[in-house]
Amino acid sequence: MVMISNASSASSVSSSGSNAGAAQNGRAANANNNSSNNVSNSDSNNVGGAGNNNGNSNGSGANSSNSSANQKQDASAVVSSLGFGTTLPLSTLLTGLMQVASIPLHNYQHQQDGVKTELSAYAQLKSSLTTFQSSLGNLTLAANFKSLTSNSSDKNVLNADVFTGAQPGNYTVDVKQLAQAQTLVSSGQASVSSAVGSGKPTVLSFNFGTIGSTADDKTKSATGGTPDSDGHYGDGTNFTPTAGTSKTVKINSGNNTMGGIRDAINSAGMGVTASIVNDGSATPYKLVLTNTATGAAQAMQITVDGDAAVSSLLSFDPTDSTSQGLSQTTTAQDAKLSVNGIDLNSPSNKVASALNGFTLNLAQVGKTTLSVSDDTASIETNVSNFVTAYNAMTQQLQGLTNYDSTDPSKNGPLLGDSTASNIKGMLQRIVTGALQGSSGFSTLADVGINFNNDGTLTLDSDKLKTALGKNLPAFASLFATNATTSDSGVSYLIANPDAQAGTYDVNISRAASQGMARGIAPADLAAAAAKDQDLTVSVNGVSQNISLPKATYDSASDLATALQKAINGNTAFTTNGASVNISADDRGALTVSSTSYGATSKVDISGLGTQALFGKSDIKGKVGVDVEGTIGGMLAKGTGQTLTGATGTPVSGITLQVSGAATGERGNVSYSVGFGSKLNKYVDDATGMSGSLDTATKALNTRVGAIDKQIGAFQTHLNQVQSNYQDQFSRLNQLSVKMKTAGNMLNAQFNRTSGS
Repeated sequence: MVMISNASSASSVSSSGSNAGAAQNGRAANANNNSSNNVSNSDSNNVGGAGNNNGNSNGSGANSSNSSANQKQDASAVVSSLGFGTTLPLSTLLTGLMQVASIPLHNYQHQQDGVKTELSAYAQLKSSLTTFQSSLGNLTLAANFKSLTSNSSDKNVLNADVFTGAQPGNYTVDVKQLAQAQTLVSSGQASVSSAVGSGKPTVLSFNFGTIGSTADDKTKSATGGTPDSDGHYGDGTNFTPTAGTSKTVKINSGNNTMGGIRDAINSAGMGVTASIVNDGSATPYKLVLTNTATGAAQAMQITVDGDAAVSSLLSFDPTDSTSQGLSQTTTAQDAKLSVNGIDLNSPSNKVASALNGFTLNLAQVGKTTLSVSDDTASIETNVSNFVTAYNAMTQQLQGLTNYDSTDPSKNGPLLGDSTASNIKGMLQRIVTGALQGSSGFSTLADVGINFNNDGTLTLDSDKLKTALGKNLPAFASLFATNATTSDSGVSYLIANPDAQAGTYDVNISRAASQGMARGIAPADLAAAAAKDQDLTVSVNGVSQNISLPKATYDSASDLATALQKAINGNTAFTTNGASVNISADDRGALTVSSTSYGATSKVDISGLGTQALFGKSDIKGKVGVDVEGTIGGMLAKGTGQTLTGATGTPVSGITLQVSGAATGERGNVSYSVGFGSKLNKYVDDATGMSGSLDTATKALNTRVGAIDKQIGAFQTHLNQVQSNYQDQFSRLNQLSVKMKTAGNMLNAQFNRTSGS
């Protein structure tokens, strides 16, 4: 019950409503259920007076009604002031609390993002270095500076491919005859599918070799060895087969047609192409056989055993004029040419033996001049590519380490990083440095490559051209791993990357030698003229049957030349890189030497012709020896004519080719490591396993792993904090519901009390 002390107070309550009643807690009566209805007359008069003061004309009844309304408002205000029935925004509170609690987690994630950015920057740096390194490929080997270019005055006659070993100069080439393959043509047949002969099992035997004449080559008294106008050979013709080239083709009732014979020959895979042409006559179909290989030694001899009709159609034996059913339309012949007046023969129109380091590609008969010069244009291109690649790498590196005092957002991800700074500094020190002990050129600036203030390079093309024309060997040493020797019989080949620059004495204790077999008596020229001389020749471990053609030889030197041609023309030897030189001494005794040197070089000769040609039935040759010696006083390993510095020494991998039989002091080798090689090695070291980039990347990956663990641990902690908050808010919500229920009950109680 709310106590009203006077009319003035009543008037105040009436005008202020329940809020005034709630605010005047000091005026509330300490009433209870027993005294709630006991109001003094004076109080009643006061209430009535209050009603009169407010201008209420309804007297005491109206005043009583107003008092009851005011009491209901006061009760509701009391409940509201206690907070009963309010709805707490628990989800909003939880979100806010968790945001505050998660601040350390965000810090961890920010740290991790920063480390990952550095890792990405390292990957970019490594890629940039690797791309730059690719531009050094043509600048690290001295051989790349020895490339030559050729120009033919008449490219319709020939052009040339030039390789290491070729010498610059002008060469006059006269192509007198092109190499060509033999072609044989059969007589015409009415049908491609009609049977040829009875179908009797028949064997076609193909031999490949050289068609020659038994007549005296000087008098030309015989016609043998030359085809007539019909493409047939007459008496006096011989055929020398190449050992190991015989092939057979079987014909029977299943394939004895023109088409069947064609397919059988093509399926044999012996290097002969069979085709059928139609010449439009009454018997238009002719079988054409063409050897895929050119050269005089690739002529075909075809003998037929079986059906007579097949033999009449397909036989071709140059030594038997009655057994040539096929006609020769194209002769197997070698190319004939002269280079600077020296006559040469070649079985192919690709002539690799005419000039050291050249392959002449013959196209037609005629004369031309071949000019060979240093290919400086390709070197200029390689140097220009190097400068461009270096600048691209430098700009990438500068972007990764950039510092901008006015805009921190432009700072590079590797700003202040020691690894990136060291790489940048080392690259600059290399390109601005000078080579020790170099001759001719010692800095990149000497050849027109200048270093700019911004860390990039510029190329003076005119100065570069002048340097290339002035001293190409010195230019090669400026960029490549290179060496020069003071002895003309000692040549530098290659070295390991860890070889140290310097000048080293070369001392030879044993010169390399070739394997050789010597005859003990003069070659029997009469025996060689009487019949073919068959030999089994082994060169460097490869054995082949060789036949020296029966012929009249004027001297042992002529015989030696013919035997050398027979051996070196064998495909098994050429495939394995084996060849020989054969000479005759004053007595006419033959010496066969392997062209290779060292312990694997060996020549053995046996067979029926050995006695006549070498004076003994079996010749066991002397095995060659490897070179022995030192480089810079340090032991080196010899293999053939090559001497290689031992691994782990300053001359590691320095490889020299030592020619000649001289022993003792053989001058010195001056070895240098050029800028291209230095840069290449540094990039290898920086980007390789255990290099600076690899080490730095591993450290950053370790940091990422550590932060991952911190994030995981803190996330577990946050999950527990959130669970605790949710539990507390759940209890608070339950309490709030209880308070709301109690508030509703109090409201109801006040309302009942006020209404009574």
